[in-house]
Amino acid sequence: MSLHQQIMDEAYELWNNNPHLNYEQFLEMLNKKQRAAVVLGNLNYQVENGGFQQYHINKYYVGINYLKFHLNCIPIGIEVEKLVNSYWSQVITARFFAEDEYDLTEMLELNELDEAYYRISEEFMHQCEKYLETLE
Repeated sequence: MSLHQQIMDEAYELWNNNPHLNYEQFLEMLNKKQRAAVVLGNLNYQVENGGFQQYHINKYYVGINYLKFHLNCIPIGIEVEKLVNSYWSQVITARFFAEDEYDLTEMLELNELDEAYYRISEEFMHQCEKYLETLE
């Protein structure tokens, strides 16, 4: 099992022991290393499984500020952050026109972002693993 997955499993066990917490509160209770593993892993798993649209529908954007912080600590993170910023820019723009959350996700044009992420995701996760090794 990778270090990344091990840390995520430990973090989610903490959440299982605190079921009254929402996702944002869960992130706040984690230490830096756990939070990094969770927000980076959530991005990867969600986008790999259903694209940025799935990331949005499952509301992982709640941790976007933590995500951006950790992306700035990873060499390839700059490329990933550009994709995240493009996604978030579309969300902000679409919110002006969408009647509800479903309508908003239908308005987003995320296929190109998904494809760009897929091209770098393996290297990104490799660098995430190296980054996590540097955290205490």
